[in-house]
Amino acid sequence: MRPHLRNSLILCVLTLIVYAQTFSFGFVTIDDPSWIVSNSFVNSGVNSTNVRWAFSLNTIDELANWMPLTFLSFMIDAQIFGMGGGGFHLTNVILHCASALLLYAALVQMTGATTKSAIVAAMFAIHPLHVESVAWATERKDVLSLFFGHAAIWAYARYAIGSRKKYYLASIALFLCSLLSKQTLVTLPFLLLLLDYWPLRRTSVLANSHNAASVNGQSDGVPWRRLIMEKIPFLILTVLFCGLALFSQERAMELSGQLSMPHRVLNAATSYTEYVGKTFWPTGLSVFYPHRTISPIAGIFASVFLLLACVLAFLWRRRKPYVFTGWFWFLGTLIPVIGLVQIGMQRMADRYTYLPLTGIFLLVVWLVDDLVRGSTLRKLVLPLITVLSILLLAFTSFRQTTLWGDNVALFAHGLAVTEENGRMHQMLAVALCDRDEMQEALPHFEECARLMPHNHIVYAQWGRILREMGQADEAVQKLIRSIEINPQHAPAYFTLGRIWESRGRLDKARELYEATLVHDPSFESAHYNLGIVHLNEGRQTEAIASFQQALSINPRHASAHNNLGVAYLLQQKFSQARFHLEEALRIDPKLEKAKQGLEYMKSRTNGSE
Repeated sequence: MRPHLRNSLILCVLTLIVYAQTFSFGFVTIDDPSWIVSNSFVNSGVNSTNVRWAFSLNTIDELANWMPLTFLSFMIDAQIFGMGGGGFHLTNVILHCASALLLYAALVQMTGATTKSAIVAAMFAIHPLHVESVAWATERKDVLSLFFGHAAIWAYARYAIGSRKKYYLASIALFLCSLLSKQTLVTLPFLLLLLDYWPLRRTSVLANSHNAASVNGQSDGVPWRRLIMEKIPFLILTVLFCGLALFSQERAMELSGQLSMPHRVLNAATSYTEYVGKTFWPTGLSVFYPHRTISPIAGIFASVFLLLACVLAFLWRRRKPYVFTGWFWFLGTLIPVIGLVQIGMQRMADRYTYLPLTGIFLLVVWLVDDLVRGSTLRKLVLPLITVLSILLLAFTSFRQTTLWGDNVALFAHGLAVTEENGRMHQMLAVALCDRDEMQEALPHFEECARLMPHNHIVYAQWGRILREMGQADEAVQKLIRSIEINPQHAPAYFTLGRIWESRGRLDKARELYEATLVHDPSFESAHYNLGIVHLNEGRQTEAIASFQQALSINPRHASAHNNLGVAYLLQQKFSQARFHLEEALRIDPKLEKAKQGLEYMKSRTNGSE
């Protein structure tokens, strides 16, 4: 027990050394606002309405994802820690650490190799390519999904070794939880078959090998038919959740029409090789890697490398079965995110390696140990190299994690290590605006528009910032350009509406807010602003309907409650007015307009209708 306790403690300490700094971090400007900060279902904590929303298909319409357990975990964080950011990062780190411990336990269970299992788990815990998954609050979906995934592998290993059905059922249940957190682990049935081959040695090929001692002590292997039959419940879940993932990402997959299949194949081959390269030399890491022109020669070299690696793994499948399992673990678990089915604008992403890299770690650790077996290097040099490698990885990861504490530093670094990265210019521009450095942001909007001339979102953001800077005429030009590129982009209509409202053209503003809601009926601010326009035009009934719509989306919108109370007050409906004015003050005790409304009612009605 002592070695396991020692190794577990080392894993926890290494994880904290790298990631404890995130406890003081806030949120990043990518996805965190829509998923957490501005999401009223998340930031209001746990209640029946929010739980129903998490499991409803509304999340697909709003966020192009269905990950109920991830959203529930966010709600729990908001309930316990509030919305400061540190609590969300704390949970990510705890889950990541627990995932490393589960990986260690599963590997020890399957291989019996305590030290090598600990090294693999340590590399998982601190590798720089995993920083993005842990230090980015929204990527809770990665750490939560793999926490359940590693638990499912551990339970399956217990079943395979002891033939106890309860562990088999537990593995299926944990796999379901993993898929309910994120659909990345759909490759688990394939991975379990690899683990059946090695290290579980359940197949007749290895179980009967004269030089292969089976972990479970069996001399006869399990027939392939039975091994495949065992995976049928896992495969059913895989098929169901693959369909769900494709359905939820349908909008994001529209980008794939702009990328030809030959380009996607070349990109997949070169991305595989880049992931391997960054595993051993983790530099030049970026939160976004743009697509680029890929030369056929680069594609050929990458393809030859992959083919040779596959052939070598196959030829060594009996002599060095860990090479077979490790390589195809890496190769197979990357397939859903390698870009053959293009989702989003990224060429590759560090977070995609969160599960696959363990295959490379497994291969390297077992291969190195095998190569130096019987040599003095194994006792003298190898431990020193291992410790130095882990410390170097930890230092590199610590520096990479530090970037996530500052949006501007994070995106500026991304620009420095990539070329022609329009998306990174866009992110940096938005981050600078959040720091009220709007003038500094303008060149990055211009550069993004040059590199991505059909990016309607950047024109809408650019127009919004110009409006805030008081450059309304220039803002209108950018917003109209955004609508020309994508006539369905609701935020552009909304910002145009705000410009016309500020100019006193309420009729024009009303038309634009209504157009916003045609393209996005859940646009809370458009409902609210439309209510304000109706109220200013003397349309109390229409204003009430708009404010009620805003509150149905965000029940904690204090100003919507206040203005709804005003609208009811104008209609002499004092009980309804009092309820909403009091609700506005309950949410925001400093809201002076609500106080004034209640005082006015008291003077008129003496506290009664």
